Amino acid sequence: MAHRGSLSDFWRQDASDDRVAELTSVLRGSDSLIGVMGSGVRAVWSTNGESETWWVRTKQGKHHEMRVFLDYTPLRPQEAPFLGQAVDEVIGYAAHEGGHCLWSSKDTRDEVINILRTRPDPKSKRAARTPVLVEEVLRIANIVEDAYIDYHVGEEWAVLGEYIHISRQKIAERRPIDLDAIARDARPNFNQMCNLWIACSLYDYDLPKRMSARVRRAMTFLMNKSVEAVQSSSTSLRLALAVDCWEHLIANFPHRDDPLPSLPMPSPMMPQAGGQPQAGEGEEEEAGGKPSAGQGETEGKDTGADNVPGEGKAEGSAEEEDTEEDNVPGEGEEGEQGDEAEDEEADGDDDEHIHKEGEPEPEPEPEPEPEPAKA
Repeated sequence: MAHRGSLSDFWRQDASDDRVAELTSVLRGSDSLIGVMGSGVRAVWSTNGESETWWVRTKQGKHHEMRVFLDYTPLRPQEAPFLGQAVDEVIGYAAHEGGHCLWSSKDTRDEVINILRTRPDPKSKRAARTPVLVEEVLRIANIVEDAYIDYHVGEEWAVLGEYIHISRQKIAERRPIDLDAIARDARPNFNQMCNLWIACSLYDYDLPKRMSARVRRAMTFLMNKSVEAVQSSSTSLRLALAVDCWEHLIANFPHRDDPLPSLPMPSPMMPQAGGQPQAGEGEEEEAGGKPSAGQGETEGKDTGADNVPGEGKAEGSAEEEDTEEDNVPGEGEEGEQGDEAEDEEADGDDDEHIHKEGEPEPEPEPEPEPEPAKA
């Protein structure tokens, strides 16, 4: 079986027609990779469809044992032997989680609460006493931490960085969110703004050419904080930067139940002369809802999963989930009056303060160009 563009085919010599043997092979490879990275943490398959790093044992009130749970969704529809591209995606999850095992704090929740308590803003002090708001801050902390993990895994191990890049690309393909619509909105909600930030910070989405004044200010602030976090080896400083981001977001973007704007589904193409109609592929998955949180036996968890807000890194779904709390105590507005009516178009000079490599690409056409029918 030929596999095009697959890194995993270079080392996976034990591919099998037996599905159980294949799952064992991929898990063993993931487990070995995390061990080679230096953490010694064991990997198991996830039961909730998410990749996460959790503290699963405590001893005398302290975190004692960490474990990585890997999502095997990319392999679920596969027949054995698995396609190399699907294996690459799972290995990308493992590489990212291995980074969390090495560099993320096991005491993230306590540290965030302490940071909130010392902030002068009354909203932050109240958040320290409100569990649902602590979870919200932890979700923001995870966005900042993921940027650090992705960058430094790639810097330390170039091939593992490529695996993470592949997994990010695959997740992005399953996120049919109209990010340009969010960028142009004069007053997007908190969750929509988080998704735009995540796309630009983690998924290599180019900064939109057109952004409302409010969104432009926020993206400048958030992206600069992300860059500052990537450059810091201090977990405490990264968490403080995450609290900065949360305070900026709640001051400028309301908690509403507005759905995430979706990209239009590709319209069916007419049959080509002398050929067959183009198959409608791609944007079939809707942005996922809130995933189930956690494994039954867990007693504690680290900063490893997006889908347990702020507790760590899972691949993708948490970015689409709606914020739990609609009414944030003391939620205010930091922007000027009348910002809702502004919808400035971007120009080259305005983007110079946003730390994002490369120039934004032109907006894609809504209709894909017809491709020749596959043989």
